[in-house]
Amino acid sequence: MSGGRWTASVLAFFEAVAEQHRMPMNTPRMVEGVDDFDSTWPACIAVKAAERQGRDAGWRYLRALREAWCLDGRPIHRRGVQLEVASESGLDADAFETSLEDGSAEAAFRADREACERHEVTGFPTFEISREHATARINGWQPWEVFEDVLRKVDPDVVPQVLDPTEESVLALLHRYDRCATREIAAILGVTDDDAELLLEELAGRGRLSPRTVGKGIVWEGTGRVGKAEPERDRAVL
Repeated sequence: MSGGRWTASVLAFFEAVAEQHRMPMNTPRMVEGVDDFDSTWPACIAVKAAERQGRDAGWRYLRALREAWCLDGRPIHRRGVQLEVASESGLDADAFETSLEDGSAEAAFRADREACERHEVTGFPTFEISREHATARINGWQPWEVFEDVLRKVDPDVVPQVLDPTEESVLALLHRYDRCATREIAAILGVTDDDAELLLEELAGRGRLSPRTVGKGIVWEGTGRVGKAEPERDRAVL
């Protein structure tokens, strides 16, 4: 894929996505790596290779792969980049590569596709939420508020775990995820983006956080990154 007109249209699309989601995206770098891109399947298969090392490893790798693409513009459809991200996210790189080479990761990916066909899933992303006899489906990208509304319909007695919007909460989240966007912190704490940014800037001013501007957004990292995600996941999704 190449050509000035095509590149301009892809760049415009990426920028529109970033604007809608209010998430940082390094759109110029993302466009640079798409000349040999022809499918999202290789990256999806790489995630299944990571899942062979455990569900939590799969989630950790998925986030790392998304960050590599959206924040750094690395071409995650290429095997070399997939292997680099596996090492960076703490996976057994040799076992990861073996899962790609022996076909087990691709088989798991195709099994997922077959399950989607059986359940008539045609869009991405699709979430199915079940509790006993109640089931609901969320199609396409949605803000957290939609998820919360659906969760309460499926289980009216569900009790959310609330994090107070404090500096301690922010530091705990960055300890868990290494780095987060302003929108993610705001969603988890249940505050506006502006309120979250004020809290983050206060911490950055005291040297507790390091901001990085990516596109029209900001990514925040703790000044003493720990590099591992906990198994339990909050509602932040990149």
